[in-house]
Amino acid sequence: MRNGKDKGFIKLLILFVLYYLINRFFPGITSSKVFNVMIKDTVFMILAILVYIKELGLDYRRFRKSDRKFIFVLWAIGIYAVMYGIIFLSHKYFKSLPGPMAGLYNKSNLSSLFGISWYYAFFRTIIYTSVAELILFSLSIRKIITNDILFVVLSAALFAFFGYIFSGFHNINFVYVIFINFIPMVLYNISYIKNNNLVSVMFINFLCNLVPFILYLVR
Repeated sequence: MRNGKDKGFIKLLILFVLYYLINRFFPGITSSKVFNVMIKDTVFMILAILVYIKELGLDYRRFRKSDRKFIFVLWAIGIYAVMYGIIFLSHKYFKSLPGPMAGLYNKSNLSSLFGISWYYAFFRTIIYTSVAELILFSLSIRKIITNDILFVVLSAALFAFFGYIFSGFHNINFVYVIFINFIPMVLYNISYIKNNNLVSVMFINFLCNLVPFILYLVR
């Protein structure tokens, strides 16, 4: 048991270091660099999958055979409703603040991604966030922390913290980060605990991110 946790910690440490270095020091995305950035994100996502391929394979087989897919859709609807409320409140009370942390739910941020490349906007906001970031911030942490409350809080705190430092400490209000990143990740992690299946959470995250993406397209 101890040896398994040690291996889990090593995997977690490697992925977090790579995630930090890649996102901190890789050149910002522009129309001329979109292919390079996609390669960078894709490589990290594939690496994250390979590190936990056994666990993900098991979760996928269980998800495919599950008769609870409708429940997962309801989870997605509930989480999306909460996120929409969070975004509404954040814009109401933090109107003067920039919104890079709003991610997909921030129209200006999504618009900037579309301005660079529509396919990168799709990949980054729907595929990458549903796969790579959930593996990093949920699966890898859950492998070494079995206490439910500690896992939920630590995972969401790290997700919010990394988003905070990548946005620049001077550019965004900390409370805004709590609204945009911490609370949604808490909801995803609660779903992870309830369903004990990361692929189901990926499915829920995918649906939550797909809705505003489609709404932006048809606006």
